[in-house]
Amino acid sequence: MPRIRTPCLVPDGRRYYNDLLPLPLNEEVLDSVSRNVDHAQARLGRTIMVENPSGYMTLDGTTLREGDFLARLCARTGCRILLDVNNLHISATNIGTDIAAWFDDVPVDAIGQYHLAGHEPDAAGSGLLIDTHGAAVADTVWDLFARSVVRFGPKPTIVEWDSAIPPLKTLFEEARRARRVVTVAYP
Repeated sequence: MPRIRTPCLVPDGRRYYNDLLPLPLNEEVLDSVSRNVDHAQARLGRTIMVENPSGYMTLDGTTLREGDFLARLCARTGCRILLDVNNLHISATNIGTDIAAWFDDVPVDAIGQYHLAGHEPDAAGSGLLIDTHGAAVADTVWDLFARSVVRFGPKPTIVEWDSAIPPLKTLFEEARRARRVVTVAYP
């Protein structure tokens, strides 16, 4: 049976990394990822969603915009996109991802779910935003979430908070805010 290699389980010959790592977005990688998604969906007997990662660098060999890459992946495989709104904001800030182009590239029906999370500036002072899942959702991400709902419609939404877990009351407040954003953006 062929091994499934995904961006979050990338071997370097000695170990696997447990974080989403960048890929050069080009035709060769699109072919490879498409084969892996097809294989995974066939083995699972169901459609999967592929998440957009946080961008910290653009790799040499990249010839496609992320939105175009994901849209083409969906068209080839029938998979859908788990739009991590925080990751899209981080990518726009860190590497200049054009959000308007991303929205134009991705078909409305490709989005299956939204993720919201917190981020923090890099402790080393590099100017990068780091996807930590350990802080409240930033106002800029709430604004982008509202734009996403206007563009793609309401979808199941998860607020991720994996570290520095706050009191339950705070988590409920984030969930209520997500519901309010959807209600206002998509009446």
